[in-house]
Amino acid sequence: FADVLGLPTVWIPHSYASCNQHAPNEHLLVSVARDALRLMTGLIWDLGEPACRPAMVERH
Repeated sequence: FADVLGLPTVWIPHSYASCNQHAPNEHLLVSVARDALRLMTGLIWDLGEPACRPAMVERH
């Protein structure tokens, strides 16, 4: 993904080994969902903070 778009990428998985991801019996534990929501909420919050924003590069 990062190679194709040439953009910085962060991979944050929200599953565990036995979740059967994309299978007919796929499931997600409530504890994993709660942890994922906390993590993504914090990440999105931090990305919105001015101190976390990368400086804009002026191109000539």
